[in-house]
Amino acid sequence: LIKNSAIANAAITVTYQDGSTLAEKEISSSTGAVENGNLYFQEIDNGIRIIYDFVTEQILVPVEYKIEENRFSISVNPKQIADDGVNKVTGVSIAPFLYGMKNNTEDSYLFIPDGSGALLNVRDIDLVGKSGSMEVFGDDLTITKFNYTNKTQQCHLPVFGVKTGDDALVGIIESGAEAAAICWNVGSNNTISSGAYSKF
Repeated sequence: LIKNSAIANAAITVTYQDGSTLAEKEISSSTGAVENGNLYFQEIDNGIRIIYDFVTEQILVPVEYKIEENRFSISVNPKQIADDGVNKVTGVSIAPFLYGMKNNTEDSYLFIPDGSGALLNVRDIDLVGKSGSMEVFGDDLTITKFNYTNKTQQCHLPVFGVKTGDDALVGIIESGAEAAAICWNVGSNNTISSGAYSKF
Protein backbone atom coordinates (compact mmCIF):
# COMPACT_ATOMS: atom_id res chain seq x y z
CA LEU A 1 0.00 0.00 0.00
CA ILE A 2 1.09 3.52 -0.74
CA LYS A 3 0.54 5.83 2.18
CA ASN A 4 -1.96 8.65 1.59
CA SER A 5 -2.69 7.66 -2.01
CA ALA A 6 -6.32 6.67 -2.57
CA ILE A 7 -5.84 6.14 -6.31
CA ALA A 8 -2.68 4.02 -6.07
CA ASN A 9 -4.33 1.79 -3.45
CA ALA A 10 -7.64 1.46 -5.33
CA ALA A 11 -9.07 -1.77 -6.72
CA ILE A 12 -11.27 0.44 -8.94
CA THR A 13 -11.98 4.11 -9.44
CA VAL A 14 -15.37 5.37 -10.55
CA THR A 15 -16.08 8.58 -12.45
CA TYR A 16 -19.57 10.01 -12.22
CA GLN A 17 -21.50 13.14 -13.10
CA ASP A 18 -22.45 14.96 -9.90
CA GLY A 19 -26.18 15.66 -10.18
CA SER A 20 -25.99 18.92 -8.24
CA THR A 21 -23.03 20.56 -10.02
CA LEU A 22 -23.00 18.56 -13.32
CA ALA A 23 -19.22 18.27 -12.86
CA GLU A 24 -17.53 14.93 -13.48
CA LYS A 25 -15.89 13.59 -10.30
CA GLU A 26 -13.79 10.56 -9.42
CA ILE A 27 -14.00 8.33 -6.36
CA SER A 28 -11.64 5.57 -5.28
CA SER A 29 -12.68 2.20 -3.87
CA SER A 30 -10.01 2.51 -1.17
CA THR A 31 -11.57 5.59 0.43
CA GLY A 32 -15.12 5.42 -0.94
CA ALA A 33 -15.91 1.80 0.00
CA VAL A 34 -13.06 -0.22 1.57
CA GLU A 35 -12.12 2.28 4.29
CA ASN A 36 -15.73 2.30 5.54
CA GLY A 37 -16.20 -1.47 5.25
CA ASN A 38 -18.82 -1.11 2.52
CA LEU A 39 -17.93 -4.28 0.61
CA TYR A 40 -20.01 -7.36 -0.15
CA PHE A 41 -18.53 -10.69 -1.26
CA GLN A 42 -20.10 -13.45 -3.36
CA GLU A 43 -18.45 -16.69 -4.38
CA ILE A 44 -18.68 -17.41 -8.12
CA ASP A 45 -17.26 -20.09 -10.41
CA ASN A 46 -13.44 -19.84 -10.36
CA GLY A 47 -13.44 -16.67 -8.29
CA ILE A 48 -15.19 -14.00 -6.29
CA ARG A 49 -17.52 -11.07 -6.95
CA ILE A 50 -16.87 -8.00 -4.81
CA ILE A 51 -19.54 -5.32 -4.70
CA TYR A 52 -18.09 -1.89 -3.91
CA ASP A 53 -20.75 0.24 -2.21
CA PHE A 54 -20.06 3.98 -2.46
CA VAL A 55 -22.67 4.97 0.13
CA THR A 56 -22.17 8.74 0.02
CA GLU A 57 -22.54 8.86 -3.78
CA GLN A 58 -25.20 6.07 -3.80
CA ILE A 59 -23.31 3.98 -6.36
CA LEU A 60 -22.80 0.18 -6.38
CA VAL A 61 -20.20 -1.45 -8.65
CA PRO A 62 -19.83 -5.27 -8.76
CA VAL A 63 -16.44 -6.54 -9.94
CA GLU A 64 -15.66 -10.17 -10.75
CA TYR A 65 -12.18 -11.58 -10.12
CA LYS A 66 -11.49 -15.02 -11.68
CA ILE A 67 -8.60 -17.42 -12.12
CA GLU A 68 -9.07 -19.25 -15.42
CA GLU A 69 -6.42 -21.66 -16.74
CA ASN A 70 -3.22 -19.58 -17.04
CA ARG A 71 -4.72 -16.15 -16.48
CA PHE A 72 -6.31 -13.85 -13.97
CA SER A 73 -9.31 -11.82 -15.18
CA ILE A 74 -11.13 -8.82 -13.79
CA SER A 75 -14.49 -7.81 -15.26
CA VAL A 76 -17.35 -5.40 -14.69
CA ASN A 77 -20.80 -5.89 -16.18
CA PRO A 78 -22.19 -2.39 -16.81
CA LYS A 79 -25.77 -3.70 -16.49
CA GLN A 80 -25.04 -4.54 -12.85
CA ILE A 81 -23.77 -1.07 -11.92
CA ALA A 82 -26.35 0.81 -9.87
CA ASP A 83 -26.60 4.53 -9.22
CA ASP A 84 -29.37 6.71 -7.84
CA GLY A 85 -30.01 8.55 -11.14
CA VAL A 86 -28.70 11.77 -9.63
CA ASN A 87 -25.01 10.83 -9.52
CA LYS A 88 -24.63 9.03 -12.86
CA VAL A 89 -21.71 6.65 -13.40
CA THR A 90 -19.73 7.61 -16.51
CA GLY A 91 -16.69 5.33 -16.19
CA VAL A 92 -14.93 2.61 -14.22
CA SER A 93 -11.14 2.20 -14.11
CA ILE A 94 -9.95 -1.28 -13.19
CA ALA A 95 -6.93 -1.80 -10.91
CA PRO A 96 -5.18 1.49 -11.74
CA PHE A 97 -1.84 0.46 -10.27
CA LEU A 98 -1.89 -3.35 -10.66
CA TYR A 99 0.23 -2.73 -13.78
CA GLY A 100 2.64 -0.36 -12.11
CA MET A 101 5.58 0.10 -9.83
CA LYS A 102 7.28 2.62 -7.58
CA ASN A 103 8.88 5.54 -9.42
CA ASN A 104 12.62 5.31 -10.11
CA THR A 105 12.65 1.50 -9.97
CA GLU A 106 15.69 0.32 -11.94
CA ASP A 107 15.29 -1.78 -15.09
CA SER A 108 11.54 -1.03 -15.23
CA TYR A 109 9.08 0.52 -17.66
CA LEU A 110 5.42 0.66 -18.65
CA PHE A 111 4.26 -0.47 -22.08
CA ILE A 112 1.41 1.16 -24.00
CA PRO A 113 0.48 0.43 -27.63
CA ASP A 114 1.37 3.81 -29.07
CA GLY A 115 2.23 3.35 -32.72
CA SER A 116 4.81 0.57 -32.98
CA GLY A 117 5.04 0.48 -29.18
CA ALA A 118 5.95 2.91 -26.45
CA LEU A 119 7.98 2.29 -23.33
CA LEU A 120 7.37 4.80 -20.56
CA ASN A 121 10.19 5.52 -18.15
CA VAL A 122 9.07 5.35 -14.50
CA ARG A 123 10.97 8.24 -12.94
CA ASP A 124 9.81 11.11 -10.74
CA ILE A 125 8.58 14.05 -12.80
CA ASP A 126 6.55 16.38 -10.55
CA LEU A 127 3.61 16.37 -8.11
CA VAL A 128 1.01 15.12 -10.61
CA GLY A 129 3.27 13.47 -13.20
CA LYS A 130 2.21 12.89 -16.80
CA SER A 131 -1.02 11.15 -17.69
CA GLY A 132 -2.95 10.31 -20.81
CA SER A 133 -5.39 7.95 -22.44
CA MET A 134 -6.19 6.49 -25.82
CA GLU A 135 -9.50 5.09 -27.03
CA VAL A 136 -9.39 1.40 -27.96
CA PHE A 137 -10.95 0.57 -31.37
CA GLY A 138 -12.66 3.93 -31.65
CA ASP A 139 -15.23 5.87 -29.69
CA ASP A 140 -18.84 5.11 -28.77
CA LEU A 141 -20.68 8.14 -30.14
CA THR A 142 -23.80 7.35 -28.08
CA ILE A 143 -21.94 8.15 -24.84
CA THR A 144 -22.40 11.67 -23.49
CA LYS A 145 -19.05 13.15 -22.46
CA PHE A 146 -18.87 15.69 -19.68
CA ASN A 147 -15.23 16.62 -20.10
CA TYR A 148 -12.75 16.52 -22.94
CA THR A 149 -9.10 15.69 -22.49
CA ASN A 150 -6.21 15.56 -24.90
CA LYS A 151 -5.87 12.10 -26.36
CA THR A 152 -3.22 10.47 -28.46
CA GLN A 153 -3.87 8.64 -31.73
CA GLN A 154 -6.51 5.94 -31.81
CA CYS A 155 -5.38 2.57 -30.46
CA HIS A 156 -5.98 -0.68 -32.37
CA LEU A 157 -3.99 -3.03 -30.12
CA PRO A 158 -5.79 -3.53 -26.76
CA VAL A 159 -2.77 -4.39 -24.60
CA PHE A 160 -0.68 -2.66 -21.95
CA GLY A 161 1.78 -3.80 -19.34
CA VAL A 162 4.61 -3.36 -16.91
CA LYS A 163 8.12 -4.81 -16.81
CA THR A 164 10.52 -4.77 -13.89
CA GLY A 165 13.75 -6.77 -13.92
CA ASP A 166 13.04 -10.22 -15.36
CA ASP A 167 9.31 -10.05 -14.51
CA ALA A 168 6.47 -8.67 -16.61
CA LEU A 169 2.68 -8.45 -16.49
CA VAL A 170 0.51 -7.85 -19.57
CA GLY A 171 -3.12 -6.71 -19.59
CA ILE A 172 -5.46 -7.43 -22.50
CA ILE A 173 -8.84 -5.77 -23.04
CA GLU A 174 -11.00 -8.64 -24.27
CA SER A 175 -14.40 -6.96 -24.43
CA GLY A 176 -16.09 -3.63 -23.94
CA ALA A 177 -13.72 -2.18 -26.48
CA GLU A 178 -16.32 0.15 -28.01
CA ALA A 179 -16.20 2.14 -24.77
CA ALA A 180 -12.70 1.33 -23.50
CA ALA A 181 -9.52 3.31 -23.08
CA ILE A 182 -5.97 2.54 -22.05
CA CYS A 183 -4.78 5.12 -19.52
CA TRP A 184 -1.51 5.83 -17.77
CA ASN A 185 -0.06 8.00 -15.04
CA VAL A 186 3.71 8.29 -14.88
CA GLY A 187 6.11 10.04 -12.49
CA SER A 188 3.72 11.48 -9.92
CA ASN A 189 5.42 12.50 -6.67
CA ASN A 190 1.97 12.41 -5.08
CA THR A 191 1.41 8.67 -5.68
CA ILE A 192 5.17 7.92 -5.88
CA SER A 193 4.19 5.33 -8.48
CA SER A 194 3.54 4.92 -12.20
CA GLY A 195 0.86 2.72 -13.72
CA ALA A 196 -1.10 1.77 -16.83
CA TYR A 197 -4.71 0.57 -16.69
CA SER A 198 -7.99 0.16 -18.55
CA LYS A 199 -11.04 2.38 -18.22
CA PHE A 200 -14.56 1.61 -19.45
